[in-house]
Amino acid sequence: MYRAGNSVEQVFGGTVIKQGDRTPLGFNFRTENGELVDLTGSTVQVKVASDKGVVLEKQATISDEYTAQFTIGSQDITGAGDMRIEFIVTYPAGTIEKFPSDDWQRVRITPTLEDVEKYGVGYITFEKLTGEFQNQFDEFTGGVDQQIDYQKQRVDNLIKNTPQPSEVIDIRYDSEGVTHETASARLESDYNKVTTQLAKIATYKEINATLPFGTTLTALKGNGTNETSALLALLNYVADNHLTLYIPKNVTILVDIMTITSKSNFGIRCEGTIKRLNSSPTVGSLLRFNSCTNVTIHEANFDGNALNNGCQEGVAYTSSQEQKHTLTFMDSNNVSIDKFYVLNPCGDGIYINNTSNVKMGTITGKADQRIGRNLVSIISGQDFFIDYLFCDGIGHYDMPGGLDIEPNASTEVIRNVFVNNVDIRSGGANPFSILAAQGSTVENIFVDKAKVTSLASTNVQCALITASDVFINSLKVDGNNGIANGLKIDQTITPVKNVFVKKVSGKNCYRGMEVGFQGQIDTLEVNGTFRNCTFDGVTLFGCKNSKFVLDIDSVGSARYVINFAPTTSIDNVLISGNLTKRGTGIKCLGTSATSDKINNVILENLDFTGWANDDRLFGAGFQGTVTKRNCPNLTLAATIPSGTLTQWKQGDIVWNIGTDPTVAFWRRLTNGTANVLNTDWKAY
Repeated sequence: MYRAGNSVEQVFGGTVIKQGDRTPLGFNFRTENGELVDLTGSTVQVKVASDKGVVLEKQATISDEYTAQFTIGSQDITGAGDMRIEFIVTYPAGTIEKFPSDDWQRVRITPTLEDVEKYGVGYITFEKLTGEFQNQFDEFTGGVDQQIDYQKQRVDNLIKNTPQPSEVIDIRYDSEGVTHETASARLESDYNKVTTQLAKIATYKEINATLPFGTTLTALKGNGTNETSALLALLNYVADNHLTLYIPKNVTILVDIMTITSKSNFGIRCEGTIKRLNSSPTVGSLLRFNSCTNVTIHEANFDGNALNNGCQEGVAYTSSQEQKHTLTFMDSNNVSIDKFYVLNPCGDGIYINNTSNVKMGTITGKADQRIGRNLVSIISGQDFFIDYLFCDGIGHYDMPGGLDIEPNASTEVIRNVFVNNVDIRSGGANPFSILAAQGSTVENIFVDKAKVTSLASTNVQCALITASDVFINSLKVDGNNGIANGLKIDQTITPVKNVFVKKVSGKNCYRGMEVGFQGQIDTLEVNGTFRNCTFDGVTLFGCKNSKFVLDIDSVGSARYVINFAPTTSIDNVLISGNLTKRGTGIKCLGTSATSDKINNVILENLDFTGWANDDRLFGAGFQGTVTKRNCPNLTLAATIPSGTLTQWKQGDIVWNIGTDPTVAFWRRLTNGTANVLNTDWKAY
């Protein structure tokens, strides 16, 4: 049977892609009520149709419980043009649902240069364009300049003080609705517009790096020799002449390091691969841009060749290995990286320092061992946008490992970072990190979706935040069978405030979440669900003016679901959620702190169902100012409290939800853990 009224939402990948481009396309499905559809255990069949009919059918991959993804590979023959996509979801129970119900998801596939050649449109080399066409264009423009002056004077003389026919009057109106004084003025205006447009088009001309060009430049061969000098010369040439360098597919260029300095208005389209030499002799980036503006990287594929440059999984990095980055931008502005891929980077895939206005499209990277520093490092600058980042295995054990937003010095600033979608699998120490390190300033960080799976073999963090003004809409963390912590929010030197995590889902973590070990976090809001933790579910070391909504099932057999362990203090905190006993754990809420460390904590709508009387609120620290309201199996109970370990405060009220009609509630008369009627409690 079929259900109707649903919709499809694209969460990563583009709506315009090239034929054979293996960029993953990701989609969420929503019900008629706008709720996300859980795809756990389901299969998703994809049909792609052009105006001639269905051209491709394949099965999507379920990357998480809500996201289906697929690629249109080089062997998938679809042709170019506007395509319609339909998804057929088969749920575990056998129900079938088609998405979307009232239309199609749409994507446009554009031809590659190879496809263009197949259809008889020859590739125009740059030298032909600047030779034959440019000569003709120069002759034309030289003649037009002379003719315009002549015709303008001639027409001006003709129309002075003479009534004009309608056609002559009409020609003075151009295509944009502007009225010119004379027809020749309109002609001159149109000429200037055409000249300007041609100049603009010239900035998009491409030269093929593998074809002969000029007398001073060497075409790339891709024959396994060191071609650093040849590629660097070509890069400088396109930068000086505001062109785009094109490196075709199936071409691998071996290089050491290259630096482009003080250039503007140029681009790179590398469909082939730029690869670091074996045992590269020079420390530095494969390709570095210093003080450059308006740089467009349409596509770039790199091989960091880390395994042949001394990098090994489990062996400590040297400083030179760490600094062998792939692509670096220093002191630059207005950078666009549409598509980027790196294999086995030594240091960072992309390293950005003192650079602003950076737009990144699809950024992907892979490591064959747990090596590399990061896929992307942002050191300083402002106004960054990342659409989709996928990191598969990059991350040495003593390096961060994925997306690292972290200044190197106290004077550096990172501001205004917008991240749409991040998916990281890494063995690094903190693969998703937003850090105000060294007393620096990091603020205004916005993340829509992030998924982090730790591959580490030691206790590390999936996600680490030590910065202010951070907003995360959705974060998923997997701690690798209880080895890594899920989310850690802390501070180093700079005080941290205003961190908002709308939804965090963690599984198989050591701790689900840790807050404020090195300093008290101010104004923190987290809605968290944590499953199967091997230590504490949540550990609160220090926070104030904060709110938590938590759903935690199982923790270590001798540990607490929520551990109040203040290294500073816990002040003005509201906690609600579902802590019903659904697994192991010795206590629900526990603390070893003194009561002066826990101040104005409110437990409201917090469910303690299933926990024994002595296992709900354990530790003398809860004799601080702790208010309990509407908490099942704590302040909502069928009998008077019993046991000898749960901490109660004078004035606490437990409402009777049992069958005794003579008691509405019990009111606490003393502070402590005893539970004697008319001594510690009075019935009302």
